[in-house]
Amino acid sequence: MVSRVCHELLAHQDLLTQLDVEIGDGDHGFNISRGAEAVLEALPQWRHLMDGAFLKALGECVLKHIGGASGALYGTLFLTWGKAVNQGKPIDEAFYLGVVSVERRGKSALGDKTMLDVLVPFAAYWHFDTKALGVEALTIVQHLAETHCENTKHLLAKKGRAAYLGERSVGHIDPGACSSMLALKAAMNGMMEMTNLEQSD
Repeated sequence: MVSRVCHELLAHQDLLTQLDVEIGDGDHGFNISRGAEAVLEALPQWRHLMDGAFLKALGECVLKHIGGASGALYGTLFLTWGKAVNQGKPIDEAFYLGVVSVERRGKSALGDKTMLDVLVPFAAYWHFDTKALGVEALTIVQHLAETHCENTKHLLAKKGRAAYLGERSVGHIDPGACSSMLALKAAMNGMMEMTNLEQSD
C-alpha cells in the first residue's frame, strides 16, 4: 500500500509542482517525489517491522528526505501515528492523533488552506464515523478527500508562503492538500484491492 502511494505521488510530480508554482515556491512536487523515492528504496528493509515501528521508520525517512515544511509535517504525522500505535491505540485513533500533532506543529487548522483541509475530515470520518473501512467506506473517503482538496480553491491561505498572496491565493488548489488527497486515494485503492482479494478467498 505504501508502495502504491509513493508511485502515485511520483506520477503526479508535475501537477504538484505546478500547483506550488501558482501560490508557493514551486518545490512541492520535487520534495514529495524525493521523499517517495527514498521510501521506495527503504521499503525492503522495513518488511520485518510491526505497524508502530514501520510508521516510525517511515516518519524518520520522510523527515530526512522531504524538504521544507512538508517534510516536518508529514514526518510528524507518521511518527505520532506510530507512537500511538505502540501505546496500544487503535489504528484509527492513532491516525487521528497524528493529524492533531500536525495541527499543533504547523499551528494551523481546518480552513487555513493546507494539507489539514484533507487530513482532518478523513481522520474524523475514520475515527468517529466508522471503525472499519469496508469497501463502501473506502469509496466514501476517497470522494471526501477529492472534495475537500478541490474546496481549497475557494479558501484564503492563512499559512505558509501562500499566505503572503492574500486574496490572490483564492482560486488555487493547495499543493499540500493535493498531495494528501493523492496519497489517501492511493492508500484506499490499495485497501480495496486487499479487501476484494480477501473476499474472493
